[in-house]
Amino acid sequence: PLAVDWDTLKADVSAMCDAAMLRDPDGASLGTGHLGFTAKKVKELLEEMYKTYGAKRRLEVEESETRHKYQKVLTNCGNMEAAMQGKWRKTAFPERKYQRLETASVICDGLSKEDKSYAMYELETTL
Repeated sequence: PLAVDWDTLKADVSAMCDAAMLRDPDGASLGTGHLGFTAKKVKELLEEMYKTYGAKRRLEVEESETRHKYQKVLTNCGNMEAAMQGKWRKTAFPERKYQRLETASVICDGLSKEDKSYAMYELETTL
C-alpha cells in the first residue's frame, strides 16, 4: 500500500527547519516575515501534526501492510483441494430406492385433515 513515511517526513522537515533557523537565528524572535520565525512555526506545526495524525496513520499503514502480506500468502498457497478428512470418494454411490413415508409422519402431527393431505401430497416423489 502507498503511504507517507511519517518518521522520514518528520526528520527531513525538522532538518530543513533547523538549517533555516541556523541561517537566521534572530528571526525566530523578530516575528512574521523572517526565515527563522517561519521555520520555527513550520517545525512546531509538523510536530503537532505528527503527534495527532502521523503516529496513528503509521500504525494503520503497518496493519494494512501486514494484512496485505498475509492475504498474498493465503492467495499463493495453492491449496485447491476440498477440505475434508481422509480419502475422497470420487465415484457416486449406487442409486437407492426410497421408502415412502408413512401417514403418521412427524411433518403431519398436529395438522388438520386438510393440511395433512396437502403435506402428504408435497411429500410425493416420482423416484
